[in-house]
Amino acid sequence: MVIINLIYLTVLLPFIGFLFNGIFGRKIKNEKIIGIAGSAAIGLAFILVLFAFVQTLYLPVENRSNTVELFTWFNVGGLNIKFSYLVDQLSLTMALIVTGVGFLIHIYSIGYMHGDKVFWRFFAYMNLFIFSMMNLVLGKSSLVLFLGWEGLGLSS
Repeated sequence: MVIINLIYLTVLLPFIGFLFNGIFGRKIKNEKIIGIAGSAAIGLAFILVLFAFVQTLYLPVENRSNTVELFTWFNVGGLNIKFSYLVDQLSLTMALIVTGVGFLIHIYSIGYMHGDKVFWRFFAYMNLFIFSMMNLVLGKSSLVLFLGWEGLGLSS
């Protein structure tokens, strides 16, 4: 279950790409570096999701649904809300689609956005979009799902 426990990296990598392009993109001014950084973050996330998907295929059917808890968000009285991801066949299938198609869009956009003044901003928002979409499809609680949904609205 090593890869399944690292599923948070598939969400963290697009966020790192967002931060890199958002903070350093204007200063770099090299479209290849910006495009490669944004695309690599999504491509690595796709590879991790693919390994996690294959790993769950070899588990017994009753063990294919796992919860990866990152931290406790709220603990007030009897209310205990944890920031966690649900890793099962459906969420991994959706994560494969999000990262796979997102990676292809990133690759295509390197050429399509060539010469644009805000090339760096486009890739920063694309990585933020993938980060939000991954929170949406992997989030276990309604609060994580809601944050992913709102992140999609922000980045769109």
